[in-house]
Amino acid sequence: KQATRTLPKLTLRPEVLRLYLASSTWVLGTGLDLLGAVLMIAAFAQAPVSVVQPVSAVGLERLRPAEWLSACIAFAGVLGLGV
Repeated sequence: KQATRTLPKLTLRPEVLRLYLASSTWVLGTGLDLLGAVLMIAAFAQAPVSVVQPVSAVGLERLRPAEWLSACIAFAGVLGLGV
């Protein structure tokens, strides 16, 4: 997401594709996103959807104290489901 702020809109034009592939931030972010997808598939293969899905819904945003409390309660519920 951060890399796309300085890149043009993604199109299939060769010059635009070269710009994206030359951006180490974009390549790393895309690679990590793909790795996360593979790990998510592995998680769904190993655990019930009721456990994996709530964990996957957690974002990478800065939370306020009330949101941290809610996240902790949801985490405790996921642990309870797992137990």
